[in-house]
Amino acid sequence: MNDRPGTPAVELTIDPRIRPVGSGSVRRLLPYRQRRMVGPFTFLDIMGPEELDPG
Repeated sequence: MNDRPGTPAVELTIDPRIRPVGSGSVRRLLPYRQRRMVGPFTFLDIMGPEELDPG
């Protein structure tokens, strides 16, 4: 819901970029060039679904 008439409720949609992390990979949303107000050492990663062997 948006409380400002005439403005979009969603300002920006970010497509995740695949980044290697350890032996796997994550889909990284932040940092993002068009959102510089978010600190450069703030990360938003999405991991999974992942199938792991027992043990």
